[in-house]
Formats: sequence, structure tokens, C-alpha cells
Amino acid sequence: RSSDLPTSGDGACPAGGNTLVLGCTPMTGHCGDVYPVGVSLFRQGSSTSIAHFTTFLTYQEPSAVGGTGALRVALVVPVAGQSFDSMADTLAAHRDVATTLAVNPASVNTIDQTRAHAGTHAIEELEALPGDQVLDESYVPINLSALSEAGIAGEITAQTQRGQELLHNAGLRAAAGAWVDPSSTFTSGDAGNLASGLQVAGASQLVLNDSNLTSNGLANITFAQPFGLDLGGTSTVPAAAVNSTLSARFTANPADPVLSAEQLLAGLSFVHFEDAYLTAHRGIVIAPPTGWRASAPFMNALLGGLAGNQVLKAVTLGQYFQEVPVGGGPADREPAVRHLQAGA
Repeated sequence: RSSDLPTSGDGACPAGGNTLVLGCTPMTGHCGDVYPVGVSLFRQGSSTSIAHFTTFLTYQEPSAVGGTGALRVALVVPVAGQSFDSMADTLAAHRDVATTLAVNPASVNTIDQTRAHAGTHAIEELEALPGDQVLDESYVPINLSALSEAGIAGEITAQTQRGQELLHNAGLRAAAGAWVDPSSTFTSGDAGNLASGLQVAGASQLVLNDSNLTSNGLANITFAQPFGLDLGGTSTVPAAAVNSTLSARFTANPADPVLSAEQLLAGLSFVHFEDAYLTAHRGIVIAPPTGWRASAPFMNALLGGLAGNQVLKAVTLGQYFQEVPVGGGPADREPAVRHLQAGA
């Protein structure tokens, strides 16, 4: 550590140097953070940068977790289609990391009909996961608001009952409660139909994409709490928003999925460290964007990074709603009720 080194800009850690000034004393509980690190390429003898990129360095120490404890991370994992077997293998390899599984009943039905050994083994692996939550899924993805508006709410019942039947017959213990739909678009004009659809589906909680919501009102830190979603009149439903910015890392770099997973972990750590000393637990919900091609290297890196992490605690959606308070504590100043974007 040298007092004559610059603390920012090119040369903060010069060629041949081995010092980076953090502005704090390590191992005192105050240095834990996510630090932006700029990397520049120079030609020998030139002071002009040829190329430059910024990445993130996560520095952790045991006493730097903060007053709120680790950031709760509720990861929703789709288990479907051609990746069904490999996803089950990956989850089984990280069985101590809590996740929420969106198991596709149609895929389960195909496995049941074909009696394929690999598929049957995959379902057995999912059954044996000790702390994961299996969502109560419809047979195929449906938009509750659209079906309710079209006057065919009976289709909601048919799809959910068929999905529940297939998962139950396969031995998967689906948990009623949260309806997870991070892909549909909802506006304030859909509020009444969405409320009706949730009631028909028997869902007591909703998880939707954050792009459907109006601003949370506190722009200087990431919104990391559940909330009541206003669905018109006196109707509110306990809800959580999938963080679309962090979830975009799933598809950010298909050629290097491990790098994408590490960037997602850094982004989650950044959310924790942006204010690690609030009085109430904070939490983030993440899910792959629509069309994501499941990647074992990505999931292995992500789940491996969550395992035993000092500042990130993997939780199921059920645990998320139990452990993270609506709107946070008095110091958080986050809204307890949020609203859908305006629109017909």
C-alpha cells in the first residue's frame, strides 16, 4: 500500500505494481463491496488506450455482511423440453442451493408416455431435492388476464388442474401460492381481469416482470422488496417483481455462459453492497428471459457462486415472501403498494 498511488483512473494499479487502494482497512468489516475495475490495453511507449472495458471485483470478508444479513436471492429455474434431463442433473449437483422450479407439466407428460430412462431419472432427481420449491404450473403457459377478459376463465381451471395432476402423478410436490409469469405484459387496464384470473387459478401471490410496474419512487438504490400490487379498488395481491436488468445476464453472452453467470453474481453482490446496513432484509427475484436456452455451464457457475456465499442467500419464493418484509423497514422508504403501468 502506497500513499503516492492514484486512487482512480489509469494508473491506479500501474504496470508492475501490486497495490490497489480500497480507501479502507481490510478485515475490519468495512471493505466488503463490489469494485469497478477498468482494464486498458496500451501499445508499448504509447499513452493512448487501444481498448478498454470495465468489470467488477467482488471483495468479501466475514464481518462485512451488514445489518440486514445476506441479500435473499429467489432464483426461478425453468425445467422443460430438451434441457429437462441436464437441468435436473445440474440441480442435483447443487442440491444444497435453494431454488424455485418451474417444471413444465407437458414435458413431464412426455416422459411418462415414453418411459425414457434419462427422463425418469431426471424426475427422481427433482423429487429428491431437499430444499427446493416446485411451482404449481399450468399444463402450458397461459395469460390469466387475457383468458379472463375473453370470458373463458374455465380454460384457466382446465389448464391448472391438468398441470397439477401431471406433476402430482410424477411425485413432484407442487406448492400452491405464487403464480409466476415473468413474460406477459400487464397494464392498469388489465387489473380487474388479472385479479379475477388469479382467483380462478387459486393463486395468493403474483410474480411478474418489473417492466409492468410504475416507478418504485426511490431511484438511488435497487428495489429489493415484495409489495402489494394494486389491482383496482381495494384489491391488492402480495407480489414480487423479477429484476429484468439482472435477469438479462442469462442471455447477455451466449458464447461465454460462465462469464455471464459471474457477472450476474457480481450484479447481485452489488445490490447487497449498495446499502448493506438497512434495518430489514432485502431480496431479489431473478428468472431467465423468454427463449433462454438452458446452459449447464451457466447454471453450474451461478449455483456454485450462490453456495456458501456470505452476502447472497439463495431462497425459494416461499422463503422470499416470508423473510423479506413488504416495503422493507422504516429506513428503506420503499413503497408497500405498487401499481401497473398505465394502459388500456
